[in-house]
Amino acid sequence: MKIDLFKKLIKEAVAEAVREELTNILGEQQTKPKLNPLQEQNLNFTSNDVMTTRTNIREKMGNMFGFEEPQSQLKVDNNSENPYLAFIADSASTMTPQERSGLKNLG
Repeated sequence: MKIDLFKKLIKEAVAEAVREELTNILGEQQTKPKLNPLQEQNLNFTSNDVMTTRTNIREKMGNMFGFEEPQSQLKVDNNSENPYLAFIADSASTMTPQERSGLKNLG
């Protein structure tokens, strides 16, 4: 078999397959209902929400990977001007040396 004839046959087959698939894809696009545009919602978070979410994620990750939940030394001061300060301090205290060196490279 001649190579040029074989290449031409493959090109025609691919072109025909693409045309068929495009008509199917375009037909599906027209039949799908259009989604409603996004609507803005106001979300209110407090430091307690952050702590609850962090605890839930820690528990789920522990269960997924078979680790026991570490006991956090985190203490939230509700009178503080910055409610996330305890969260940041806890994150900093549990950083590995590799994470610290990565932060040093940023600055």
